Parts: sequence; C-alpha cells; structure tokens
Amino acid sequence: MAFAPGQFITAQRLNRLQNRVYFAEGGVLAASSTNADIPSVTLTFTSETDNAIAHCWWTCDFDLSGAQTGSGTSRLLLDGATSSTRFIAWSGEVATDRGQPANMDSFDLGTAGSHTIKAQATTLANMTVGQYCALRVEVEEVV
Repeated sequence: MAFAPGQFITAQRLNRLQNRVYFAEGGVLAASSTNADIPSVTLTFTSETDNAIAHCWWTCDFDLSGAQTGSGTSRLLLDGATSSTRFIAWSGEVATDRGQPANMDSFDLGTAGSHTIKAQATTLANMTVGQYCALRVEVEEVV
C-alpha cells in the first residue's frame, strides 16, 4: 500500500492497515444432516470498506458410529447466501474412524457493513460432527 507525498493520512485509514481476526469453535451435529449449521461455528463482524476480503480457515470433526462408504462434507456460507468455492470432504470406513480435516477459502465482501460467515456440514447415517470444529476469519480492509 502506498501513500502519496503530501497526502492527508487519517487515523481511520491507518487503522485499516492491520487485519482483524475473529475465531469461533463449537460443533456436535447429528447424523443424516444436510447443509446444517454447525452449532457455535458462526462469526458476525463488521467490515469498514467496500470490497474487503475475508480469509477463512475452518476445521470439521467427523466421527463415525458404524461402517460407512460415503463422505461427509463441510462448507462455509457468507450472509446466508454465498457458499464457499472450497469444501471439506472426509470419508472413513469403520466405527472407530474419526477425522478433523481442514480447508481455507476467501470471500469478497462487496459492501461495507455487517457480515456473517458460518460453517455447515452434511453427514451420513453413521456419521456425526463432533465438538472439535473451528472457524478463523481474517478481514483485510481496503486502505
């Protein structure tokens, strides 16, 4: 980022030089869920500028209770409408299998204001989401 010679610098603009980080953790989602919100893995924050970027990292704790041949998935959802382009997918085979895969994605926050990002999951008949899920969002403002 550059400032022009003689340009007036405001405190508000300088404050936007530092990214803001938000964190949530939670979990426990029943088997046979489809694109269901993972409890407590939701962040609401306010961006100060149009076109800020939300860099997201999330984990999902998949746990099997019986034999399985399919995959569980997780995605992020921005403002209840925009799905992440990347998904978490995990598959196990026997009742003792458990995994905590992770992924990352970014959202362009077109307008300044309040935004909500939440993690959702789809589970199979013998698969639940456990308590060790997390979401980290780092908001990069336009300076």
